[in-house]
Amino acid sequence: MKKIRTFFRGKMLFRKCFLGAAMMIKLNFLFQDGMVLQQNAPVPVWGSAAPEALIEVSIAGKSACTRASTTGEFMVKLPELPAGGPFEMVIKDCGCGEKIVLKDVLVGEVWLASGQSNMQYFLGADWRPVKNGEYSTQLSARQLKEFAAETENLDKFRFIKITESFGAVPEKQSSGTWQPMKFPDAANASAAAAWFALQLRKNLNVPVGIIVSAYGGTLIESWTSRDGLTAEGTMADAVAEYEENLQKRSVWEDKVLPPNNASLKYAVPDKGNEGIHCGWAKPEYNDSMWKKMEIPGSWLTQEICGNGAVWFRKEVEIPASAAGKELFLEIPGIDKQDVTYFNGVEIGRTGSGLDISTWNTFRRYRIAPELVKPGKNLIAIRAYSFSSNGGFFGSADQHRLLAADNSFLLPLAGTWKAKAELDLGIIPSLPPYYPLHPKYVNAPGNIFNKMINPLIPFAIKGVIWYQGESNASSVDEAQLYRKKFAAMVRDWRFRWAQQQLPFILVQLAGFNHINHQQPWADLREAQRLVCRDLPQVYMVSAIDIGEAGDIHPQNKKEVGSRLAAGALHHIYLQYSQVPGGPLFDSCFRQGNMMAVKFTYADGLTLRGEHPEKAFEIAGNDGVFHPADKAEIRNGGLYLSAETVERPCFVRYAWRNFPLNVLYNSSNFPASSFDSRNK
Repeated sequence: MKKIRTFFRGKMLFRKCFLGAAMMIKLNFLFQDGMVLQQNAPVPVWGSAAPEALIEVSIAGKSACTRASTTGEFMVKLPELPAGGPFEMVIKDCGCGEKIVLKDVLVGEVWLASGQSNMQYFLGADWRPVKNGEYSTQLSARQLKEFAAETENLDKFRFIKITESFGAVPEKQSSGTWQPMKFPDAANASAAAAWFALQLRKNLNVPVGIIVSAYGGTLIESWTSRDGLTAEGTMADAVAEYEENLQKRSVWEDKVLPPNNASLKYAVPDKGNEGIHCGWAKPEYNDSMWKKMEIPGSWLTQEICGNGAVWFRKEVEIPASAAGKELFLEIPGIDKQDVTYFNGVEIGRTGSGLDISTWNTFRRYRIAPELVKPGKNLIAIRAYSFSSNGGFFGSADQHRLLAADNSFLLPLAGTWKAKAELDLGIIPSLPPYYPLHPKYVNAPGNIFNKMINPLIPFAIKGVIWYQGESNASSVDEAQLYRKKFAAMVRDWRFRWAQQQLPFILVQLAGFNHINHQQPWADLREAQRLVCRDLPQVYMVSAIDIGEAGDIHPQNKKEVGSRLAAGALHHIYLQYSQVPGGPLFDSCFRQGNMMAVKFTYADGLTLRGEHPEKAFEIAGNDGVFHPADKAEIRNGGLYLSAETVERPCFVRYAWRNFPLNVLYNSSNFPASSFDSRNK
């Protein structure tokens, strides 16, 4: 009887392996030729095979076995591997002999690079549109050439970019291909991650692999699992509502989606252009009684109008040499919509309905030659904002009028005339609306399901994180980031079963998003504080390399280099490497001055002619006043303000686009801070 059972079992095994199910072994997508595995740590290898198959995985003389479940899933954990390679990895079904051989496998350091567009920004990109659909080739192009030169003879250096995707259902698989981090392939890698990895490769002299999982315009809530958000608390109700919605058939079949911004609750669609009927676009109209407004800037903070429709007029002088030429009007951003005229004729418009996405869309409107006259000409703009802020954004030099042949250029920043056509009052900035729908990228957990869950539990050394811009919609929401980031860290650590998984985050760069509440400063403070809240969470600051008119600063080399400095010091214990800039530690009153102490403050220096302008001092009332004196003494910072007799608190660089004056000898900038926060 035993022989009969053995015979039939053998026949079934033969049929399973060779007749009905050839190539039963399927691996998680990360396991490919050319991949990089983490050294000196257990290495999970997982996938599916024939039910109850005995699976063996071997590499570099080491192996491990497991048996697949009754549904075929398996996970093997290889013992710790030393750095090296290239190796072959063999995954084998010990019963039928089926196997997969992965070639050119390296063992070294593996990091996950994640976040939104500033981490996504790839090495070969410049996302600044200029003319005719082309892109400028300034700093980012030079840095690509520098990177190519530095990696020309540098091997054992790889990356994989995870395909952008989102959804309500957690996935086990995603897609992406391991590629060499060398030109031209590296042009598609995250720029910040590429420069980070380059410094690790040089300093550690082991293979380095980077997993890039980044998606522009995303909230941190979408990167955290729904269970992780429920545990955090502030999102529990939203997650419960989302879970309820997901049980409805209509949610999965919807073709028309609900609005995706909370402020639209109070939004009023444009009721029509009344100003055009009043002649406000015509050169002959008398605007002498209109208010003055400085552009770029916010019409709310300059008290021109609340939300609503506002007209702006500027008379410009065209020289005879430019008359009759084709011109272009360039404005980097108008929050949120506009219709623009030249000498009373419409030359372009951007935005419609309740679309919020065009607030920082670059405008470039063509002016026909027949409209361009010598002498005085008039530009008129009707802007409409139905929520949050309203204004002209970007740097002053980006507001300009220029000839198509580049023979004429006229700056437009400065004083314009302004008049409200429709004043809706100030429609408040509300917390981000969480569109509780599977077709919205920022629904709770939607990015996690598609771009993080398929990676777990691939062995990694740590995470570099650059995100937060999308969560800086208001002061309240920015302050909540401290809890939400902590929730994501705890969630990922639990799922990776690495309770000390290191995170190194980038403190937001400066950006001239005009808002009197300064939410970017509050979000930077939340980033600083979460590093105090959790072990093995560190921060590097990009506050000094931002660009007023571009939310995507091009100098990603410096960002990546600073991330590497933090990793080399904190994670790889190379203590000779300074991990970042001066970091606020404590402060105390000394007479009528405040003494401020910092860590990482060797060679503490103040830069600029009036460094005191970057600091503010408050008494017990918590009302901040500009400092009028700042000096370095005995390795510390001393501040005073004549208007504050008994100083108690200090804050620094408390602006969206701040003045940066405090550095250490490693040329790293101090983080912004508010001493009231512990």
